[in-house]
This record gives sequence, structure tokens and C-alpha cells, in this order.
Amino acid sequence: MRKIQNIKLIRICIVFFVLNIFVIGTKVSRADISFTNGKWETTFNCAERSEPTSMSTCDNLGVWGAGDIPFIAAGNKSQVTAAANYGNGAGGNGYRMWYGDGENIETSPVSVVFPGTDKIWVRFYIHYQDGFKFDYDYDSVAWSPQYHKWLYFRSSNNDGWEVFGPSSGNEIRIVQGGSNISTARVGDAVGSNLNWGWKNLFPTNHGIADGSWHYAEAYLDRASNKSRIWIDGDLKAQGGAIGGPWDTFNFLSNMRAPINGAPAYVDVDDMVIYNTTPPNIDSYGNGPIVNIPATFSISNFTTLVSSWLHVGAGNYSDLNSDNIVNTRDLGAMMSKWN
Repeated sequence: MRKIQNIKLIRICIVFFVLNIFVIGTKVSRADISFTNGKWETTFNCAERSEPTSMSTCDNLGVWGAGDIPFIAAGNKSQVTAAANYGNGAGGNGYRMWYGDGENIETSPVSVVFPGTDKIWVRFYIHYQDGFKFDYDYDSVAWSPQYHKWLYFRSSNNDGWEVFGPSSGNEIRIVQGGSNISTARVGDAVGSNLNWGWKNLFPTNHGIADGSWHYAEAYLDRASNKSRIWIDGDLKAQGGAIGGPWDTFNFLSNMRAPINGAPAYVDVDDMVIYNTTPPNIDSYGNGPIVNIPATFSISNFTTLVSSWLHVGAGNYSDLNSDNIVNTRDLGAMMSKWN
């Protein structure tokens, strides 16, 4: 009798072991990224793949989020692909997400999971398919999304969340917990426009995407109660910060009111994340995070001069890091001219 009981016990243990590996184990899909000197980055330099293939072997990226099931079942899938690579970036591939017309019709976003932090900077490059447009005509002049969530920060400790991205009214917004906190928006580089958004990203074709790449940077600081977003080096929205410590975000998420007649894509590439103050931040804590070139040529001369002429946040031409932009920085550039 005891022998039979022992055999049953052994069988139960075996079943539990198998379940633990193949069932319970499948739930452990969280992949924390690792910061090196406060920095993590990805160029998606991994094997090309489509959802639902795991992203954990691509720089420890997290799990696929929830996309629109019928849209995905129709053959639309988020991808890591060379076609989404930012050509002027650090190489590798890029990440591509597909969107259908209407509201919240998209493939699955990818998460970045990291140890909880009270301060975070994120920089990435973003590209809309040439001709991408929206059906929300906010001013009878240019088309604009009702929303497109570029970054969606969350904290596992509470229900607070932060969203960065373009929205209706031609605005770049920071929204948290459903309440718009970016009422104090910052104008464009010449300071003459307090309404800056989608049509300013693509001004030559009434708000229809022209295939150009743009770079964005988001900043959250719990201690100082600050949230900010820069577009192409200029501060565009700012507000407070709720929640935290933040430990996950989706890059690219749902949108409302695209009208392209067929699935259309948005690409992201060359993402950099800091959980401590990054280099190239000015004395006031302003971005953007950019990599100062080892050599300079005419290709980046115009950008640098434009930054010198721009007063305020977003100036990144302090090449000798003395918190002053002057002729010494011009000398630093000329000494590295190639």
C-alpha cells in the first residue's frame, strides 16, 4: 500500500515539474533590460522577426502587447526588419508597427521592461510611411491625429501612467492618468507659434507624412515633478509627473483616425534609455540626448549652427561642455573638421 502511495506521489511530482516548466514557466515572459553606466540602447541589430516570435533575444526587449486580433489575423504583424532601419543611424534593423484605418486598429506593440526608476530619459527616431494621413481635420487646413501614443509609461506599483505623442488641435501632448497636463506648451524654434504638432512635422503637404525621419526625446523626473518632450531638438511640451517609479513602457501604441485605405506602417529605430543624467544635457537638465560626432562635415554643420542660434532648451552645441555656447565650441568643431 505504501509502495503504491509512493508511486502516486512520484507521479504527482513529475506532473507538477512538467507543468512548472511548460505552463507556469511560459508566464515568466518579462525581460528586464540591463543598464550599463546608466544607459541601455538598441539598434534592433538582431535577426529579423515578426510577432509573436520572442523579442527577448533582441537586446532583451520585452513581450508583445495587445494588438487588434482581427487585424493581426488578417496577416498584419509587427516586425523587426531592415526596411525600418534609420539610414543615418547606428545600423542594425528597425522596428515596424502596422496600423489600419479607424480607431485602435494596430499590430502589437513591444514593451521595454527595466528596474523601477524615478528618473528616465528616452530618445528614439520615428518615421511614418510616406503618404500616411489622418481623418481628423482640426482646422480645415491640415489633417491631424486625434491621438497617436509614441511612448506609454507605466508603473507596476500603482495605476499611474504617462503618454507622449501628437494629438488633435495640432498639439504634442503629455497626458497622464487621462488628464492633460501639458497646457503650458512651448512654441517652435522662433517662439511665434504656441500650437505645434502634426502639421509642423509635415508642413509641406497639409499634414500628410512625407517619409522623413524625426527624433524625439521624453524625460520623466518624479523628484522634481517634471515631464518633457523634445521633437527634433526643440522642447515642445512639458508638465508634471505622476506615478513612478516607472518600470515599463510601450514604444508606439494605439492611434485614432488614420485614413490610408490600406494598412500603413510607422517605424522606430536607434532607441537610447538612461536612468541617470545622460551626457550632452545642459546645465538646466534639458536635452536632447545626441551623440556628438567624432568628426564634423558640412552634413552636420547646418544643424550645429541652427542649435547655436536657438536660445533655450534643445541646444546641444556646447561641444567643450563648459555650459556656454561660444566661439570656443566653433573652434572645437573646426579642430575635428573632416
